[in-house]
Amino acid sequence: MPSQWNITPSDLSARVVNPIRLISDNTKPSTSSKTCIKLSMGDPTLDGYLPPSEESVQAVLEATKSHKHNGYVGVVGTPEARESVAQYWREHFVTSDAARANVKASNVVFSSGGSHAIAMAVSAVCNAGDNIVVPAPGFPTYDTAANTYQAEIRRYHLDPHHGWEANLEEVEKLIDERTKLVIMTNPSNPCGSNFSRQHVTDMVKLCERLHVPMLADEIYAGIVFQYAENPNKEFVSVADIESDCPRLILGGTAKLHTVPGWRVAWLMLVDPANVAQGYYKGLEAQATLVLGPNTLVQAALPGALQRTPKSHFDLIVSRMEGGAMVIFRAIKERAVRTTDGAPLLIPTMPQGAMYVMVEMVMENFDPAAFKDDVEFYLKLNEEENVLVIPGSAFHMKNYFRLVTTRPPVILEEAIDRIVSFCQRYEKK
Repeated sequence: MPSQWNITPSDLSARVVNPIRLISDNTKPSTSSKTCIKLSMGDPTLDGYLPPSEESVQAVLEATKSHKHNGYVGVVGTPEARESVAQYWREHFVTSDAARANVKASNVVFSSGGSHAIAMAVSAVCNAGDNIVVPAPGFPTYDTAANTYQAEIRRYHLDPHHGWEANLEEVEKLIDERTKLVIMTNPSNPCGSNFSRQHVTDMVKLCERLHVPMLADEIYAGIVFQYAENPNKEFVSVADIESDCPRLILGGTAKLHTVPGWRVAWLMLVDPANVAQGYYKGLEAQATLVLGPNTLVQAALPGALQRTPKSHFDLIVSRMEGGAMVIFRAIKERAVRTTDGAPLLIPTMPQGAMYVMVEMVMENFDPAAFKDDVEFYLKLNEEENVLVIPGSAFHMKNYFRLVTTRPPVILEEAIDRIVSFCQRYEKK
């Protein structure tokens, strides 16, 4: 029996580290008198500029007023909500009858938001010492989940000069007998990319050939830009690829539906050859830890997913695209050295999701000003009160990520400050 109090976090808790939260929590408040502009978190709700559909709001109100959805439901979700998700995916993101037949309500499992879905997807199949193959740059919650459950992280690199596509030979070399998942994020956080049908097909076929399941993070499904120069104007879900490869699709209401606080996401297993029921059993077991997400929102899903008109989604995507192009064009044209026009920042062309990744041309900055993207981020916040996310949080050094969901007037003010800051510290 202990003689004094000795309460410490568990070893598992000590392994739970979110890189973005670690950076933000250690950032001191700016001493600048300028208003704070947050271009850091992928939250589309900050300004009321991207509201949810009226149909979604009414569906939640109706569910609440009915008093029929206040109790416990099945851990994987209600039958009506599961069918609603499957129907939504078949109608919006699958183009052939053969592929639609593989999108089944019985293979849908709900989670309390996307981050919870990632934790479920990893813990359902990974034992300590197994490995997952993830993109770099990539969403850091995959690191959080893998480290928590003691799975090894193996990274394949995305090429910013070729639409952030993967090198399939590199991916294949990372896979061995203890690889439990290959993860692909499309459209991408943090890259703002959207893959061609050919690249999505190639990734799925690689996993099929190597007998490794794919986790397809498609939380940004449908957020694809339509400007003339975009070579990939179509979102291609892995559900629309003919293959026997088992694919676990992560979707939810946080991004296109712009309600991240409703905390409803889903994992949908596409398993044409019926070889991955062990994965489904693992997901079902993990779902018992939380007993499913909010029952009111589950009850509202048929109204939100089936009644929201295409015109609403078109409006949301067009506003996100407008913000992305404001950032891309302004940085490309204006973030240059005043003496000779050499670039200080190089934005990568956004194709979807709600982000623009920006490269820092370090040789054109005063080396005494900052040595890397993290110091750039800290100094920018201190002097200009603009918050971004340094690329190191995504394993992409000397880049940073900007969010495109703020109104144009706010984005323009932020770019003015960023350009002024960069030119202040340019190499003369």
